[in-house]
Amino acid sequence: IRDSAGTSTSAHTFTIPSTTPSKSGFIFKGWSENSTAASASYQPGSTISVPYNGTKTLYAVWQVASLDITSEPATKSLKVGQSWSYTPTANVSGFTVTVSGADWLSVSDGKISGTPTVKGSYNITVTVSKTGYTSDSQSFVVKVYPMLAFESEPGADGIIAYVK
Repeated sequence: IRDSAGTSTSAHTFTIPSTTPSKSGFIFKGWSENSTAASASYQPGSTISVPYNGTKTLYAVWQVASLDITSEPATKSLKVGQSWSYTPTANVSGFTVTVSGADWLSVSDGKISGTPTVKGSYNITVTVSKTGYTSDSQSFVVKVYPMLAFESEPGADGIIAYVK
């Protein structure tokens, strides 16, 4: 922006165009006078003062558009026939959830749920994605037991307990 309008020797105020630029894979944060700024000093449609016969250069401030899962499932152990659910949260709303690692799990309205019918250790991967953003995944193990119960029997050193 260069002040060359009028005959006054005082600063002039200009309105920054309200058009927001776009760049694939990035979020526009605003404008700055510093080419390496991480935060914006000006927004589209705001004003800027330029000294008489001076210049100011504005640089677009961009942030990488990436999703980050911000939650962790509360339960990772259950018994056969016990329903389980997990609703992932992320730093951005409006994302799509997919899950892999167990055929008994499905996704509906962003919520993962299911009921295991077979014992085992399941390596679950949850992925969140949104157009224009880098997706994020998390992996964890869900252990399914035949039943969550204890059996005990007297032993030489006391009572021994077993998980069934």
